[in-house]
Amino acid sequence: MTKATIKNSFVHSSEAEKPSKNILNYVWINRKAFKSEKQNDYGVPKRYLERVIENAQRYKGNQFFLWLDQDESLLDAESLQDVKSFLAEFENIEVKNLRDLDEYASYDFFEPGKRFKRWQTPRQKAEKEDAGTVDLIWARVDLARIMVLKHCLKTLNADIAVYSDFDISDVFLKNKDLHELLNQYGLACSSGEVFMMSSDFYGAPDPVASCVENGYIAATNTPQNISFLENLIGATKEEISQKESFQPTDNGYSLFREHISKAAEERTGDRNETAFCFFKQPTSKFSDPRFLGFDY
Repeated sequence: MTKATIKNSFVHSSEAEKPSKNILNYVWINRKAFKSEKQNDYGVPKRYLERVIENAQRYKGNQFFLWLDQDESLLDAESLQDVKSFLAEFENIEVKNLRDLDEYASYDFFEPGKRFKRWQTPRQKAEKEDAGTVDLIWARVDLARIMVLKHCLKTLNADIAVYSDFDISDVFLKNKDLHELLNQYGLACSSGEVFMMSSDFYGAPDPVASCVENGYIAATNTPQNISFLENLIGATKEEISQKESFQPTDNGYSLFREHISKAAEERTGDRNETAFCFFKQPTSKFSDPRFLGFDY
């Protein structure tokens, strides 16, 4: 794909109605079984469905996928139909099933209801106290989003694949900085801030550095990017297989940062993890609300 092609690849609603070969992806996995019990109660929070619609209407010439784990133990058939009906009138939105991805469905890490041994504190170990189990929902979502991006590029042959968290109000498809990064490096993502607690107990943490975030990831369709995603998936699976116990907050973020740093070194000559970042994503309630694109 030429730079000119990438530069103009995202289309605005005023430019075209036919979906392009660019795919914006959202991912939702229910933590536990969901069954609709009242009107306007969906398997996905309604405000998130409305966010999908807002962006799909804003960028009508681009395809939007809402990926759900549609196993009936997590989302009953009636609730799934409610979600589909809510989105049905929008031609560029499609509800997709994560379990249609062989890589997802065949990996027992995503088995509904599966629990993992929780990490024991030194006291718990000494007293041989059972620490219980965790569901690792954040790790599941982090890995699923990478699988989805790879599927869109490698299997669906998308020109550009994007993953976005639901709390990003405008998904930046016309953003100049986004396109400059995609033209130059083929990757773009969001950044956040590393905070250090103030010595004042009541003070807010002080931002000390920028860091890459995985709440927004855009990738062009190149062998280099597909390899990047495949390597990240493989490394995540290997780390999971090697760990005997987990923290409730364990996720795929650290590995993502590590692989982004390697990609930055390969593509820019500098192991700067924020090399592909084009906007700041608040990572704390203390983050500056002036950053554009988020609700407060």
